[in-house]
Amino acid sequence: MKKLLVVALLAGTAVVGWRWQHEPASATDGARKGNLVANRFWLDHLPKGEKDTVRVFALWTPESFGVFADQNHWRVELERFRYETKGDTVHAVFPLSGAREDITLNASRCREADWDFCLEVRGSSHGTKRYFSRLGWERRDRSLEQFMADVTAAAR
Repeated sequence: MKKLLVVALLAGTAVVGWRWQHEPASATDGARKGNLVANRFWLDHLPKGEKDTVRVFALWTPESFGVFADQNHWRVELERFRYETKGDTVHAVFPLSGAREDITLNASRCREADWDFCLEVRGSSHGTKRYFSRLGWERRDRSLEQFMADVTAAAR
């Protein structure tokens, strides 16, 4: 009986450990949340066609630069920034204007519409306050332009 109890306890511990390692970040887990935000494309909505402008947000590691963009198939307006992170805060420097912002990010798994992830952005005068992403929208050596071309083509 004791062996069965020990085996059950070990199996339960293994399952909990595996789920903790493979589950996306919770709202209170700053270090793992950074991994959820970085190297992923975030949109405010899916484009409804090639003329529909969407807002895009991305943070690239290890390069430590990010971007806020307004983009459709025919036009792109973007501003890149350098950044450092500390917990949930991104200390952004916009080299063109010299502006500095402390941006708070709150990323989590969500089930709104067809989205897998939600991102709340506070403390920035750029972009919008809420972005969304999906599984498979990781960077994977794609440029912003390549990614948006794929997303726009799927919207047609």
